[in-house]
Amino acid sequence: MKSGIASILAAIKLLRDQSVKLKGDITISLVPDEETGGQAGAGYIVGKGLVRADYAILTEPASPDVVKLAHKGALWLEVTTIGKAAHGAFPFLV
Repeated sequence: MKSGIASILAAIKLLRDQSVKLKGDITISLVPDEETGGQAGAGYIVGKGLVRADYAILTEPASPDVVKLAHKGALWLEVTTIGKAAHGAFPFLV
């Protein structure tokens, strides 16, 4: 979700930097359960009335069976890297 969070923050910064006047407020809710159904995160805060919105933008790329507008694209490139393959969730394997 890091790329989704970065995209949200960059879009909001651009709106602010360009002095775009909105007819409402932007509220950001970042929750940790995008891969487990959302009931402990987004579902919880909406269910408890902690946020109210007319629209929402979700940056989770999962759930391919749900129709999404302008979702995904294609980019073909070749990348050469040097080093050891690793993942932040498994630093002990490096």
